[in-house]
Amino acid sequence: MLGKLIKHEFIDTWKLFLLLDVAILIIGAFIGLSVSTSAFSSSDASGFFTTMGLGLYTLILPCLGTICLVFIVVHYYRSLYSSQGYLTFTLPATTSEILFSRMLVAYIFEIINILCIILSIVFVVMGFYSIGESASGNLFTHMVDNMIEGLYETPIEVIVTNVLWGISRIIYFLTTVFFAISLGQLWQKHRIIGAIVSYFGIKIISAIISTIFKVVNSNDLQDTIEMYHLDEYNTDSALVMAAVIGTVTCLLISAAMYFASVLITKHKLNLE
Repeated sequence: MLGKLIKHEFIDTWKLFLLLDVAILIIGAFIGLSVSTSAFSSSDASGFFTTMGLGLYTLILPCLGTICLVFIVVHYYRSLYSSQGYLTFTLPATTSEILFSRMLVAYIFEIINILCIILSIVFVVMGFYSIGESASGNLFTHMVDNMIEGLYETPIEVIVTNVLWGISRIIYFLTTVFFAISLGQLWQKHRIIGAIVSYFGIKIISAIISTIFKVVNSNDLQDTIEMYHLDEYNTDSALVMAAVIGTVTCLLISAAMYFASVLITKHKLNLE
């Protein structure tokens, strides 16, 4: 049944996500091409429109990313905790399967959306990279070359573990939002406000715990650095270890919030 739920969730939501992601890529490719061609045009109008396009791009890109995130959250809430939830929970599936299918599809589409945003930015960067004839172009090209060179010199394990850490941060963030929505269902009235208050409460508690942990362990970390005189190799190892610890921590907390959401939904379900 879990497979059917995941398949249905994909079918129910993929069109909007595809539209947003394609728009993000097309806009990035168009701006990158405009930047590239404007370098070979002496027209003032061409430079003006390119500048305007870049300005609009910096506004549109975060808006499209925000729309994707808002849709994920609204769809999750409506499909589980609004009147639509009555139909959802009549399915021959457990509460854990229903929530997991919603969360998994949300994770996948949010990760794809972020990858499309990164690729869109790469298109724009390549547009600047291609204008190496001007002074600013040479400077920008030099900066990009240094970034690429630094990336090549970075050990693969550092890159992989930090990418996984980034993915786990996305999962952690979305799970926090979903958990806050579940906590909001414990309110008799104004459940959306309850979800918002719960989210900020979770973030404040997390920040306090993180600060305490850093303060307690800061001296130990400094002693370790001085003791071993960390060289480049040991620094890479420390980065890998930090990424692994961060990934495991995010996934464990996400799992705890998922199970808590299941328990709240199963025993304290309060549909509108």
